[in-house]
Amino acid sequence: PPQATGTMGLHGDLAASEILEQVALLTRHECSQGRPAPRNIVFMGMGEPLANYDAVSEAVEKLCDPFHFAFRRRGVTVSTVGVAPSLKKLTREHPDVRVALSLHAPTQTLRERIVPASKRWPLDELLEALDDHLSATEKRHKRSASGLMIEYVLLKGVNDRDEDADALAALLRGRNVMLNLIPYNPNVTAALHGFEAPEEATCRAFGKRVINRGLRVRLRQEFG
Repeated sequence: PPQATGTMGLHGDLAASEILEQVALLTRHECSQGRPAPRNIVFMGMGEPLANYDAVSEAVEKLCDPFHFAFRRRGVTVSTVGVAPSLKKLTREHPDVRVALSLHAPTQTLRERIVPASKRWPLDELLEALDDHLSATEKRHKRSASGLMIEYVLLKGVNDRDEDADALAALLRGRNVMLNLIPYNPNVTAALHGFEAPEEATCRAFGKRVINRGLRVRLRQEFG
């Protein structure tokens, strides 16, 4: 996978209390510096949140409990590489929580190369879970300017070609999503998998191509 932490292997899962402790410590630090407490939380980074579903679910409940952290449910986002069964469960149990899906490829074959975990949850199964979520949250996303977030890391010569843009647009057309294009930031995976960062012009051309085919797009800018 293009994320460096994906090469570290699994050493254990956080308990709900450990997740909440991070939020408590961050809140205390920000307030001690005279800054407001955080009002938005994203579950992502080191590990797959939906592979640790029970702990994440319990943490979400406590974060949104008015007698604990009192976050708005729409201020909580769960990022996932696509654990389809757990995504369906999240939709049933926490329909107001936002979801960000790390897609990274428009076909199953290419996705297996970039995201090895996708061999366990094929693209068609993942899209079924995605459609379940979009259907359950249709009213909310219609009021939103963004829709559900689809993350797509652009890798030079791997998934940033014209044919990839066309396939991605065809895959997502008609779904209320926002495509977040992220130029690859070279890390340890560059040596392991031969990944390279695309040129800025390529990223912009990719974004323009999928926009012209009906998708809404954001292109992440690099600031060093």
